[in-house]
Amino acid sequence: MMNFAFQQAKDAAQARLGGKKSSGGSSSGGSSGSGSDKDVIVLTDSNFDSVLGKSDDIWLVEFYAPWCGHCKKLEPEWNSAASKLKGEVKVAKVDATTETTLA
Repeated sequence: MMNFAFQQAKDAAQARLGGKKSSGGSSSGGSSGSGSDKDVIVLTDSNFDSVLGKSDDIWLVEFYAPWCGHCKKLEPEWNSAASKLKGEVKVAKVDATTETTLA
């Protein structure tokens, strides 16, 4: 299911770019395993509107709880998706336990 969602996001991004591949988003060098969250944008109550509000980019935003088992299992896949989709789709996360206004 995750691969399907990522492929749909990638296809939408490529269609939006007129079929051109972004120079910064190669899918061949993606990380495996847990991956780093260096490409995941952290959204908060204070930056959510300013970051997403005026953005014309395609976004995938995860609302998660750090204690949630399902969220913990998704994290490495989310990090990997952020790296693979970099330059095509912005991938972000919101900690719903601390950013209660957004959640």
